[in-house]
Amino acid sequence: MQKPSLTFLPWVLIGALGVLYIGKQTSSNLEKGKVDQAMPLVVQALRDTKFLRSAEMQMQETFVYVTSKAPADWAAAIPGVTQMVERTTTNHVWVAAHGTVGAGIDLSKADVTKSVNGITVTIPRAQLERANVDLKLINSQRGTFWDDRAITLKAQDVAAERFQLAANSRGLKDQAMNSAKATLKKLFSGVTSVPIEVRVKV
Repeated sequence: MQKPSLTFLPWVLIGALGVLYIGKQTSSNLEKGKVDQAMPLVVQALRDTKFLRSAEMQMQETFVYVTSKAPADWAAAIPGVTQMVERTTTNHVWVAAHGTVGAGIDLSKADVTKSVNGITVTIPRAQLERANVDLKLINSQRGTFWDDRAITLKAQDVAAERFQLAANSRGLKDQAMNSAKATLKKLFSGVTSVPIEVRVKV
């Protein structure tokens, strides 16, 4: 009996390797296609969100705010005039200020790029919003020759500035950055399965 010939085996191996190579290339192309499809979804998610408010701090403070008039330039040179004008035009308000300072990310300035492992979203640094302040007037005193009717509004502006400075010194921006990263990763996970890395602009 004649033994079966094995000469066809190399060709079978070559064919099998060819199928594996084509399959690998097709799989690679599919992965690239997933990233391409995910990019518009990520960009749209950023556009829909616009500004991401990711941290907030409560503030309160009681303070006295003072305003007064200054004499005209020609009168300021006269001894004692400056003190007299300030004394007779001084207004005081004693107020209790309560408010909130928010911080977040302007997502309209974010950049979306492809990376080796998926998509990289580079976001700007967090910024503070203007403080939202409510004032309660505890006491007030008007000047003898000048009634500053806008003093309460001025005190409110001062309170907003003081709240923002305090929030900045207490690290509200850093809190907002960390919270924004976590929020964005959760948001993107609901949009696409492609790995997404969130970075902060230098």
